[in-house]
Amino acid sequence: MSVRTVPFLLALLSTAAPAQVDRYELGRRLRAMETAFALHQEAAAKARALPHLERAVRSFFLMRAAEAGKALDHARFALAHAGGPDAAWWWAQTLHAQPARRLQPAGARSLELAIAAFYPLETEPPKDLRAVVELRHPGTREILAWCEWRGGALPGALRMELPALPDEDVDHVLETRVFVGEAVLARGSATVSRVRDPDGRLARLAAALAERRDVRTTEVESARNLLARLKALAGGRTLETDLPAARLLHDAEALLACAREGRPFLGEAGAQHWLRIVDAADVTTVRVQIPREVPAGRKAPLLVAMHGAGGSENLFFDGYGNGAVARLAAERGWFVVAPRGSGFGGASLDPLLDALAARWPISRDEVYLVGHSMGAMQAIGAVRNGTRGVRGVAALGGGGGIARPRTDLARIGFFVAAGSADFALGGARGLADSLERSQTRRTLFRVYDGVEHLTIVQEALPDVFAFFDALRRE
Repeated sequence: MSVRTVPFLLALLSTAAPAQVDRYELGRRLRAMETAFALHQEAAAKARALPHLERAVRSFFLMRAAEAGKALDHARFALAHAGGPDAAWWWAQTLHAQPARRLQPAGARSLELAIAAFYPLETEPPKDLRAVVELRHPGTREILAWCEWRGGALPGALRMELPALPDEDVDHVLETRVFVGEAVLARGSATVSRVRDPDGRLARLAAALAERRDVRTTEVESARNLLARLKALAGGRTLETDLPAARLLHDAEALLACAREGRPFLGEAGAQHWLRIVDAADVTTVRVQIPREVPAGRKAPLLVAMHGAGGSENLFFDGYGNGAVARLAAERGWFVVAPRGSGFGGASLDPLLDALAARWPISRDEVYLVGHSMGAMQAIGAVRNGTRGVRGVAALGGGGGIARPRTDLARIGFFVAAGSADFALGGARGLADSLERSQTRRTLFRVYDGVEHLTIVQEALPDVFAFFDALRRE
């Protein structure tokens, strides 16, 4: 398999999938597999899953979404079981609940749904196959409403009747359990948001932004970006990942208020925000995580997470170990920023990082880069092209040359890793060799047995953060 696989793989998970629902379902099944991968670290379990993961990558390459999703489901089963799944298990996995709208008015009295099969199966469905869908409060987990599908033609239409709920903005959890008889064989969840007067609020946002069509600030660009996403969700589109639309609407309104008052949007401590950062060189779409607390008068490190070709700012937060980067950085009180796209081309990140540090208490002397595949190449390129303040770099499943760097490599530690079944292993080994010949602060090369390109990030991240921690202590 060639390295050309990677752009196709990630493109299918982000913008180039044949349908938005396919893209969303692939991401959901990838996260479910990653959760199982974290629970089953035995060598035998990984060996059982490996051929199915490799088949998933091949299916990604061929843009066969259904086959890729089925292979991910099979890998998840293989991680936990030595045998093979039966027909009932397969039928439970292929079913998913699809809301007609993921953003609707708070006063709506019903929610339209469809139960659909993500991939075809040749066997007949079990006679006692059914799906129960529940709308839950995000905080209390209270069941607010439910409905049930009991077999029949697919996709099957459902209507969930809603009680008189509080007139408030809430990002609800929509949970699905698939039964065969009394046994639950599959579970899933999604975000469905209810907000007060969505049409009026979106219209007012659009009108206010139209008055600022020539304004180019982070606040205005970010509000415009969120408005486009909210309109898509209100119009019935399913985007690539679960988005908390109620919170995004609050952010859009807060961003516009900041723009009116000429003050920077700082967001909420401990929260994640989707922004468009305007810096001295460009406008970059990012997802940012803010630490819960930065002591007064102090500054916190910044982790820059750079996804592979075709991915997006959501991949490191929602995938790559089901958001392991966000969890591990939050434990340390670090800022995290994931930029969208491969437009950096290995250029210096200084304009973006300077803009972030002007907004939040970020230490420009403690920057850490982690990149996967093409993102690994960008991370190495950013160092080569002189990005200031970089203390550590993790290049996972990728790399690139380090010849004639503009940065003092003696200040930087490099962690390079690939899986033993990773088609990028040769490139990663070559990068490590190149770094070891250079005068770096330290270079550590790791090969993870029984791991391929899809799971190398999840497998390596605990070691990456331990490596960064050691650099900070020195």
